[in-house]
Amino acid sequence: MATTGQHQDAGGKVVHFAPNTSSSIVSKSISKNDGRSSYRGLVKIYDGANHAFNNDTGANYKKEAADDAWARVLAFFGTQLKA
Repeated sequence: MATTGQHQDAGGKVVHFAPNTSSSIVSKSISKNDGRSSYRGLVKIYDGANHAFNNDTGANYKKEAADDAWARVLAFFGTQLKA
């Protein structure tokens, strides 16, 4: 709950790396007085990518999707993990 002078910032990211997969992101929050609640989310689906598309030694390797997915992971860690 966000109340006076507080900002609750929630979010989720889902990256589907294979066909026939699904996700549900549920986020609930409450704010009162001048408190603020916000939610940011991202779902990324790679067309044509199958299971193990990031395995560069396998038959399902998709370089473009793998490179993009890895860049997204590193960017997310860079913003979310603090030393």
